[in-house]
Amino acid sequence: MQSWPKRVLLFTSLLVGCTSTPGDPGLPQTTRQAPPTLLVVTLDTTRADALGVYGGPPGDTPVLDALATQGTRFTQAFSHAPSTQSAHTSLFTGLDPHGHRVPFNGRPLDDAQETLAERLDGEGWSTHAVVGAAVLGRSLGLTQGFLTYSDKFRSGGNEDSAPAVTARALMAAEAVPSEKPLFLWVHYFDPHHPYEPPGHDPKVLPLVLNAAKLRWDLHSQGLDSSHVAQLRNLYQAEVRTMDAAIGRLLAGLEAQGRLEDALIVVAGDHGEGFGELPERPFLHGSDVDPFATRIPLLFHGRGNLEIPAGTHDSPVALSDVSPTVLSLLDLEQGLGTGWDLAAGWKGGKLEDRPIFLEATKPRAEQTDGQWNNLQNERGVVWGEHLLMERVEHQEPPTLWRLGPPLVPQEDPVVRDRLLSALRVWDAAAPGASEEPVPAEVRPALEALGYLEPEKP
Repeated sequence: MQSWPKRVLLFTSLLVGCTSTPGDPGLPQTTRQAPPTLLVVTLDTTRADALGVYGGPPGDTPVLDALATQGTRFTQAFSHAPSTQSAHTSLFTGLDPHGHRVPFNGRPLDDAQETLAERLDGEGWSTHAVVGAAVLGRSLGLTQGFLTYSDKFRSGGNEDSAPAVTARALMAAEAVPSEKPLFLWVHYFDPHHPYEPPGHDPKVLPLVLNAAKLRWDLHSQGLDSSHVAQLRNLYQAEVRTMDAAIGRLLAGLEAQGRLEDALIVVAGDHGEGFGELPERPFLHGSDVDPFATRIPLLFHGRGNLEIPAGTHDSPVALSDVSPTVLSLLDLEQGLGTGWDLAAGWKGGKLEDRPIFLEATKPRAEQTDGQWNNLQNERGVVWGEHLLMERVEHQEPPTLWRLGPPLVPQEDPVVRDRLLSALRVWDAAAPGASEEPVPAEVRPALEALGYLEPEKP
């Protein structure tokens, strides 16, 4: 028998028990309530400090800032991996990469893994996904549980702009029967390199004209401080475009009557490096610095799904999102190993626990059967500390205090504690994936810089 969420049952009982003839004074008058909506918005390559509420440029992200201010925001949220596919897989399975076995872009998710969409589909929700780039194409496994999965782009290329993504998302929502609860996942890709904001943005028009040279300088590493500032401005313009598109998405869903009782979750998949540390690379994928792994994460509820406004500073992870969503929707837990963060605003306290990170930049295929990423940079966040180990560079592990700013620490006791936890995590890593990259997405992943081109 189908198990409906408690709140859907409540709405149904209201409709059945309170029907009346218009104008009949003897019966209670009611207005039909729409079923609930879960909206998950993921922001590709979006650093936490790209948003105003996280210390970003004032006025750049008014829509996201308003959602965060009126909802619950986590100041120390981390992606387990600076890779779009691995990060999203953690979000939707409640597992870190060692659990879901998707080490980096191009590795399909095994059908045996359960996803949030599958869980909600089984509970009677209408589940729909709209993605902004081929890196999340349907052949890579995140279609599991979605009734529709929109990955055909209006641009005809490997990605879509934020306005186009919003248009496709509103079309998907409009097609859902009004009596069905809606789960809509919308993925925006815009802040990803290369930074190509619309030319009509007056703040960056001169930079847009010079963007090709800046991108060439970036790849050649011939950058000075003025170049970096210009790149960051182009990046931030992409964030502004995305924020405006999210505003249109919310307005459109409101007009459709889909936000009366709604849970809105906004999460970055990973960040982006802009040379904050001289020895660190630009962009993302090669390291686990907070510039690449610290992300915005917020929950915003409306109507019967309203949640208290607040800010929480305990470190949390993308794998915590789905367990928290299930809790807030009064659905059965048990998806993945992530934590229910709702305990943080239900009177409980989020305890410190290790959060593991690993870099994901493409490497030549390993043949020793070991987990694909064991030779990449890795790290663990625990409490107010971050331990990072640059394996490829054969450097000793370094301990930092989380910021911003990021401050080096000398504390052998804490260092050994975090290193021991990291070693246990590595020892439990699964074997290397033998699943090949699907042929239909390989060209797109190569074009986006996620895969090394195959040798002829």
